[in-house]
Amino acid sequence: HVRTPDNRRATATLVAAPPRVPQPPERTHGFLVQLYSLLSARSWGMGDLGDLTDLATWAGRSVGSGFVQVNPLHAAVPGKPTDPSPYRPSSRRFPDPVHLHVESIPEYGHVRDRATLDDLRQDAAALSEAVLNKGALIDRDAVWELKRQALELVVRVPLTPGRRADYCDFLAEQGQALEDHALWCALAEVHGPDWHTWPEALRDPRSPGTARARSELLDRVDFHCRLAWLTAGQLAAAQRAAEDAGMGVGIVHDLAVGVHPGRRRHLVPAGGLRPRHVRRRAARRVQRARPGLGPAALAPRHPRRHRLRRLPGPAARAAGPRRGPAHRPRDGPLPALVGPRGPPAHRRHVRRVRRRGDARRPRPGGPPGRGRRRRRGPRHRRPRGP
Repeated sequence: HVRTPDNRRATATLVAAPPRVPQPPERTHGFLVQLYSLLSARSWGMGDLGDLTDLATWAGRSVGSGFVQVNPLHAAVPGKPTDPSPYRPSSRRFPDPVHLHVESIPEYGHVRDRATLDDLRQDAAALSEAVLNKGALIDRDAVWELKRQALELVVRVPLTPGRRADYCDFLAEQGQALEDHALWCALAEVHGPDWHTWPEALRDPRSPGTARARSELLDRVDFHCRLAWLTAGQLAAAQRAAEDAGMGVGIVHDLAVGVHPGRRRHLVPAGGLRPRHVRRRAARRVQRARPGLGPAALAPRHPRRHRLRRLPGPAARAAGPRRGPAHRPRDGPLPALVGPRGPPAHRRHVRRVRRRGDARRPRPGGPPGRGRRRRRGPRHRRPRGP
């Protein structure tokens, strides 16, 4: 908002770019881990956010690391069998509750059915023992089944007034997108993960059939909303622990560019973003990652909603899209496009650079002393003798 000299107000778009990309004051090092493999003796068969917090605390205080990078923790497609790849999520906006550390939830200590929790904990210890000491593979489905039963007991505990206020704030912040995602998870529990096999009335998120299912599955919808809130809270707690340990960056979350082909793209809307053909997109065609936003390729049919308005005149030429890097690094020139093995297979924008005179050198196996003859046109033929 700007104010003109005659005391009138107007709205304008301001685009400002720094002359150089801001960089940290010094270089740092860190760890790259796959969270599911970072399991300990107290894990439930696979690594969780509690193990990530412990690693960040140890790496920051004992080794002096600046960050810990993990694999994508996006929500997977519900149902069995679960897709083991973290790069094929159902939604990149919400985390996967399978990474929850159940014992760190404040309501865990107030569960009345302690016998059932102890049995689940013993089964989880057996899964961890098999992976750590017997060479067994991580059974993600078995881990989620145990955690799901334990979390269903945990969410029955009433929240304290402060926790209830935080949960309501989270619901208000995420809005309709979280409710639609939770409804899709609840429907997948009943009708299976493939929405193509659902009844016709449930394929439209705004149909009367979906509205009736929303009211019938209200408890399950709240259950999945609660899991998203708990997982986001533990992720924030891991970041705070990393910063308290002296890390300058903290937790670095990897980003899955693609999505699962079976995700419910209409019930989990992406707003004005392209719902399909997201995989293998260039980085400049993908939105930047930030908390609470799932990146996807921009859809051209919604240019006014998610892009800057067209600038008229010389401003459009000055602020047009750039295909190269926006800022050069401070340490030196850009890396070479042609490596020791030659140019890459895709030569659309890369041209081989040869020294002057290489074209006249003889080819391997050719006649000695003669190079490649230049192709001449019909008007440049040498005259033939009589």
